[in-house]
Parts: sequence; C-alpha cells; structure tokens
Amino acid sequence: MLKGIRKFFAPPEVEDAEQKQSGALLSSILHIHLGTAIFGFVLAFVIPIFSPGKYAIIFPVLGASIFGIVITILMRVFMHRGYIRAVAGLLTSSLFLLIVAFSARNGGIHNPALSALVIAILIAGITLRLRSAILFSGLSVLALFGLYQLQARGYITSELSSTSTIPVWFLITATILIGGLLMIITRRSLNQTYQKYQQALQTVDENKATLSETQTALKDDRLILAEQSNKLERYSRYLESSAAITSTATTSRDSQQFLDRIAMLISEQFGHYHTGIYLVDEANEWAVFTAASSPGGNRLITQGHRVQVGKQSVVGFVVGLGQAHIAQNTSSDSLFVHQPELPATNSEIALPLKVSGEVIGAIDIQDMQLNRFAQDDIPTFQSLADQIALVINNHRLQQQAQQNIAEMQKLYGEISQAVWSEQHGISGAYRFSQGQVQALKNPSDTETLLADEGQNNVVKLPIRVRGNVVGYIDIVRQMDAPELSVEEKELMDTLSDQLGVAMESASLFQESQRLATDERLVSEVSARIRETLDINTILKTAAAEIRQATGLHEVTVRLAADTSTNPRRGNGHK
Repeated sequence: MLKGIRKFFAPPEVEDAEQKQSGALLSSILHIHLGTAIFGFVLAFVIPIFSPGKYAIIFPVLGASIFGIVITILMRVFMHRGYIRAVAGLLTSSLFLLIVAFSARNGGIHNPALSALVIAILIAGITLRLRSAILFSGLSVLALFGLYQLQARGYITSELSSTSTIPVWFLITATILIGGLLMIITRRSLNQTYQKYQQALQTVDENKATLSETQTALKDDRLILAEQSNKLERYSRYLESSAAITSTATTSRDSQQFLDRIAMLISEQFGHYHTGIYLVDEANEWAVFTAASSPGGNRLITQGHRVQVGKQSVVGFVVGLGQAHIAQNTSSDSLFVHQPELPATNSEIALPLKVSGEVIGAIDIQDMQLNRFAQDDIPTFQSLADQIALVINNHRLQQQAQQNIAEMQKLYGEISQAVWSEQHGISGAYRFSQGQVQALKNPSDTETLLADEGQNNVVKLPIRVRGNVVGYIDIVRQMDAPELSVEEKELMDTLSDQLGVAMESASLFQESQRLATDERLVSEVSARIRETLDINTILKTAAAEIRQATGLHEVTVRLAADTSTNPRRGNGHK
C-alpha cells in the first residue's frame, strides 16, 4: 500500500522529454497545493482561537481547503493517465478562480490574497507555455479591474476587517512561502536542465573526441590503404612487365632488340625517365652500356660508355658485389657519378643481372624525383632483373648453339661432300661450253678456267643431297646481262634442287643394286657350300666361291689349331 501511495504521488512516467519535465514540475506544484489545502483545513479551526468572533471566515476557508484537497487528488489521477497539459491548465484555472472568488468574498481589492495571482501566472508559465502565462496575466488585470469596479459600486461586501492583522499576515506569509517554494522548484528545474545541458555538452565533447580519434584512425587507414594501393599498383605493373618480358623474349630473335625493348618497357611501366642495361664483357673487367630508354643514355652508348667492375660507381659497385644499391638522393650518395648526358637524375636504383650466381650485367634505373625508390622496391625490380638475366643468358646460349651448329654443318657438309664423291667415284667436274660437254679431272679447274677466260659474271648454285652441299653449279652470264629477276633465281634454285634430288635417287638406286648383288652372291655361295657335308669339301668350296665372287687374287680358308688362341686379324685376302 505504501508503495502504491508513493507511486501515486510520484511524477508521471511518459516518453516525451518535454511532457516528462512538465509532469515533474506539476507534481511538485500539486504537492504544494495539497499541503496548502491541508494547512487551510487546519487553519479553519485555528482562526477562532486567534480571532474570537470571526466565525464567518471559517466556512469559506474550510470549503476552499476541502475543494483544494479533492481537486488535487483528481488532478493526480488524470495526470497519471497522461493528461498532463490538461491538469496543468485545470490547476492554474482553479487557482486563479479560487483566488479571485476568495478576494471577492473577503475584502475585494484590499484582500492580500490577490497577490497570489502571481503564483497562478508563474505556474502557468512553468507547467504550460509562455502564451498561457501572458493569458493569465491579462486575466489577472481584468479580475483586479472588475473587483475594483464592483467594490466601488458597493456590490462587494465583506466581514473581513481591514484592521485585522492575523488573516492579512497569514495570507501574505502564505503567498510569500508558496512563491518561494515555486521559485525553488523552478530553480531546481533550471538546475536539472543545466545539468542535462552540461551532460549534453560533455557527451558532445566526448563525441567530438571520438570523432577526432575516428578521423585520425580513418586518416591512418587511408594512408595504409593508399600505401597498399600503391604497392598493389606497382605489383600489377610488375606482373604486366613480367608478362611483357616473356612476350618480348619469345618474339625477339635479336638480343639487342630485346634489351632495347626491355629498357623502354621498364621506363614506361614504372614511370622513370631513364633505364639502362649494362652487360659484363668476356674478360669480366668492364660493364658495357648496351641498351637505354632515354636519349641521353643512347648518346652514352654511341660514345662507347662503360664502367669498370667493382670501381667507384653505382653500376660498378652492383656488378662487383652482386648486390642492389639505392641512391635516395644522388647529390649525397658516395657511389653516384654524375653524367652530363643525364642531368635530371635525383634518385637511382641499380640491380645485378645474375644467372646461377654469376653476375652478367646490371639494370640501372634513374628518376627525377628525390626518394623515389624504397627498400620494398628491390624484390620487385630484382625479380624483373632475374627474368631479364635468364632471357639474356638464353639468347647467348642460343646464339652459341646456332654458331656451333653452323660450324658442325659446315664441317659435316665438307666431309659429306668428300665421302659422297668418293663413294660414287666422282673425282672431277663436267662443263658445258661452246656446244660441247667437257670433262674436268679436278673441280677446282672450273674456277681456274673461268678466271683465265675473264668470266666475272658467274652465278654459283649449291647442289644439296639430304641437306648437305655435295657440289656446285657455276652459271656464266654475259657481262652486260641484267641482274637476275626473282623468277629466274627461283627457277635456278629449283633446277639445283631437282639436280640434287636426281643425284640422290641415282645414289639410292646404285646402292640398292649393290645390296641386291651382294645378297645374290651371298646366297649363291651359301647354297654351294651347303651342297656337301664333308668338312674338307666345304672349305675348298668356300675358298673357291669367295675368290670367284669377290674377284680377289688369293683366298685362304683355314681352321685354327687352338680355339682359345685369338686368330690373326687381317683383311682376309692378299
């Protein structure tokens, strides 16, 4: 029950902040209102004690007090049901009417209770809005004016004596106390509002600090994101460059063309104004400037620029030690050597070209911006350098292999020509001149004859058999004859190829005939040897048939005395 009473006299619980504040103020005012009504109820019985014979005032005070208690309880009921503004308006209106009615009944315009109209105006301003306070101010002025007119015309009569000090003192004191309590309530409300304002300011400051920290963190995140984006972009460029290097390596047959393209590609992909490629010579003493992407670098190549391995320069240091080097500021780097052809260089990075641990050169990249290169760039550029070094080494191996193949082909052709001529009994040459075919014992006699006759307009066509040059066709043209046309050259090449085919066919035919003859002789000799089972007869027949088949001067067939002894080796004939 006590909990219910406390809840009944507690401020109403509403969600709206303005309504909640008005309800709290109104609840405090109703406390004062109820206390005043109860005090008036008690005062109705105390007045006769201090003012004997003034019984007429008891019943108005008692009625007003009971009315105040009842109206306070009803107001609290309606206030807890959410009718806060209605209760505030009813309280202000009832207080206003009570004060005016009490003053009209007791003393009129001279009743000190009229000063309580200020309390009604103050309650209206606190619990309602400013317009309500203005409205009740106007009503108070009209009420005072009306009371004055009614009292002046004699319509208001009262038993209240103007000389009675106790009621007047009481009314003035009550008015002051109630006004003071209302001022205290108002002050408390303002203090609470101020505290909430301070809390709001503190919250705002905290939010500002949080926002500042968030902005700082966001700024840091943006810097990290920008750095990561930059790394991703450079890695993307690395992948593009790597793919381009692979593509260039497969399409470029010439090493110089490949190096020129790679130097230009690195400058274009990474935005550097100069890229140079150095290759170490065979003596491993000098790094020769071989390819460049800038005009100044190409001028240095034309001038034969080179750097001594291991000496005082960025490239020399890199090639000598096989380690990358970065010059963030070339003006303060001890290894940097200024080149007049490259005056805009402010930062530089050089990386070794290594294959299986051996340094074969270096890549030199220069930029116009200070601090353009970082340690994080070394792995990226070194990967490109390793790819380039591998391609360069492959080109070198390919060129060396092609050179070896060419030398072997030349040697094999010479050997094949001699062997082919020896196999087919060709020791001379044939010449068609002046309507006759002449036989020459020595092929070199053709060149001697042509030189003696003053023949300089000679077309020399190779004769190839199975890809090997086995001879030549020398075609002598008139001195004033025009240059051979494309069709004539193709015709001569075709004739030369057909001659080679015909010679190969003839060679194959002769070889097949020889094999057939050999097989026939072997078959005949074997058949005659097998005609008898006598060992002596077999040996005699074998010696006779082998001599007759091979046309040798003498053939001996014998049996070894000791089969464990190695037979005397020879060609089998004398």
